[in-house]
Amino acid sequence: MNNLIIALDGAWKVLVAGLLLGAGIPALYALAVNGLAMAQGGEASGKPANPAGKIVAGVLLFIILTLVAYGLAWLIFTSLGFKVGFNGPFPTFSK
Repeated sequence: MNNLIIALDGAWKVLVAGLLLGAGIPALYALAVNGLAMAQGGEASGKPANPAGKIVAGVLLFIILTLVAYGLAWLIFTSLGFKVGFNGPFPTFSK
């Protein structure tokens, strides 16, 4: 019974990480594209242009680019033998 609890504890952590990083980033991108479409308005949507959509899209695209940059930094520097830490908003690299 104890092994089952340990397995389920690890499984929910993997599930949350997969949802956040696997499906979460494309979902943010879809919301950013929706914000850009909302900013354009037009006949297809039947609604007037809304400039707040550009702000929403800009914030979401900034978050996506930041996550991609952090992921690439982690991948590159760990393959070079560095230890990567996040002790603030910026990653730190140590040998």
